[in-house]
Amino acid sequence: MTDEETPDVTAVDSFVWAKVSGHPFWPGQVVETGPGIKARAGYVVVRFFGSNDFASLKPAPEQIKPYKAGTTTTPGKKNRKLLTKAIRHIERAMRGEKVESDTEQEPEKKKPKKSTPTPDSMRSSSPATARKKSPARTSARSSTSEDGSRPGSAQNLDSGSSASRVRPSIVHADSTSLPSILPQASGIPATNAKLGFLGLGIMGGAMAMNLIKTGHDVSVWNRTASKTVQFRNEGATVYDTKRQIVENCDIIFACVSDPKAARDLVFGNGGVLKFMDEDKSYVDMSTVDPETAIEIGDAIRSKGGRFLEAPVSGSKGPAQLGELIIMCAGDRTLYVDLYSCMEAISKKWFFLSEVGSAAKMKLVVNSIMGAQMAALAEGMALAERCELDQVTLLEILSLGALGSKMVNLKGSAILESNFPPNFPLRLAQKDLRLALSLSETVHQPIPVIASANELYKRSMSANLGDRDMAAVYEVVHQRDDNSMHE
Repeated sequence: MTDEETPDVTAVDSFVWAKVSGHPFWPGQVVETGPGIKARAGYVVVRFFGSNDFASLKPAPEQIKPYKAGTTTTPGKKNRKLLTKAIRHIERAMRGEKVESDTEQEPEKKKPKKSTPTPDSMRSSSPATARKKSPARTSARSSTSEDGSRPGSAQNLDSGSSASRVRPSIVHADSTSLPSILPQASGIPATNAKLGFLGLGIMGGAMAMNLIKTGHDVSVWNRTASKTVQFRNEGATVYDTKRQIVENCDIIFACVSDPKAARDLVFGNGGVLKFMDEDKSYVDMSTVDPETAIEIGDAIRSKGGRFLEAPVSGSKGPAQLGELIIMCAGDRTLYVDLYSCMEAISKKWFFLSEVGSAAKMKLVVNSIMGAQMAALAEGMALAERCELDQVTLLEILSLGALGSKMVNLKGSAILESNFPPNFPLRLAQKDLRLALSLSETVHQPIPVIASANELYKRSMSANLGDRDMAAVYEVVHQRDDNSMHE
């Protein structure tokens, strides 16, 4: 081949430099397919060396180019070691040599032993800083926190965060498999309390599984019994009724889809309230309105039990990885007793104040997220109408002040027209509706959020409710060709 000839970067087994939006070129190899990657006309699948991640990319020069030794790329400082490893692997593969598994961990250097943090030290110290992330290239398809938030200091808030733990690098938005690396409890012993978990949906199921994986004694119940099989296989006790959960557990967690479901768990037929007493504690992790949280809290306390509202911020990916953000309010002693549980399921947790404040905070967070998603959808639709490249738009956004994990993830879903329900659109619209109700209660106009809610309502009418919230784009970008000028 002469220097003027360009190698075919679409051929399977080709060695390439490949790039996802917002990240540097990385050594990779074209493969036929990858885990959770759907075949798409005009796209190729690339496996990245150094992490064994996969991405579906357009064979355009700005995304894929032939691999040449010595070609430079500019990763961030924390990724340089991983890049060196990736280059070493690709060049061994090009020579036909065996390449060690990309998923094998480097031997850890021995570190001085540190004292085990306790709830008291967590309370007395200043808010914990974020845990170190693995030197990974979190791609535009990463399944991560919907709000893209970073744990940091917070004034006038009690907060906790867990210590460093190994992280998988990329979980693609279209992947249906659980991550291979589950959260570890960082040496924190699991509480001796027997835990019960009610509700094994996208979020509840992931949290319950992480509690099991980190050595907690967990019992589960779910309205659809078939969803309990995998938890039984992992060592959980499965009960047929909510009464059995309450009678056999000390702390009962609940995570369901809306205020009605949350009330039904407590007050409905066979609900938990009838069986609560002074030896029981109830933790509601559902996203509800403040009135529902207060009603449930008052009822639990009337039976002598302890109550904590603890709605979570995050979606399917962060829930599976134990990287949720949890907003707590209610019984302070229960909050402290849950230290090992919070460690297992979240990267940061906050204690706000009285019951109802956590529900309000969660609705504020999700209303901002919903409006941001609507704006992203409209902006990408406008770019398409102007015949601008949407990939370039996302890269510009990711490199500027508007860059966030949410923009990368949801923008990637829009590019691929692939909307697995990491955060179902119907739940996003429910949260906007509850936020609007809250705004009326406190007499605070929120016209931008109200407009976003109308867009989500249109999406619900288009039967998009069970797809990811990014599917709101499907309604925004629709054209009425009859209204267009010739």
